[in-house]
Amino acid sequence: MGQQQLLLLVLTVVIVGLAVVIGIEAFDENERKSRLDAMTNEAVRIAAEAQAWSLKSPVFDGPEAGEGFAELTFTRLGYVADDLGVYATQNGQYAFTDTGAGCARLIGVDAEYDMDSGDPGDLDLYVQAVITGPGPDDIQMSTDGTPISC
Repeated sequence: MGQQQLLLLVLTVVIVGLAVVIGIEAFDENERKSRLDAMTNEAVRIAAEAQAWSLKSPVFDGPEAGEGFAELTFTRLGYVADDLGVYATQNGQYAFTDTGAGCARLIGVDAEYDMDSGDPGDLDLYVQAVITGPGPDDIQMSTDGTPISC
């Protein structure tokens, strides 16, 4: 009788241990998806504000005629960015790259990643938005690292 109880106890500990490991894995995956959703939401908001800025008159700190997105910065959108032009939130860090007359590329990486030290293409959490104009169809998004042409 003692061996059966001991075997049952060991089996119970193994089952509970597996359940805990599975629960932790599920929590980590859900937390990752939640952070990626938050970063995507922030990137869409910033892209929409960039579109609104592109429609402003130069009198109201909008672009000069023909300038498009060439002079787009977080400061011109009203955000506080660091010296490198990186805007950081609780969820991620964002930077404009490839800004020009026809488009602007916004990249976002995980808040724990150091943007100065590496290529964001190898990250697990990566958001990219390309803004090509002021219309609702002029924002293209990518969250899987697939490059979008500007």
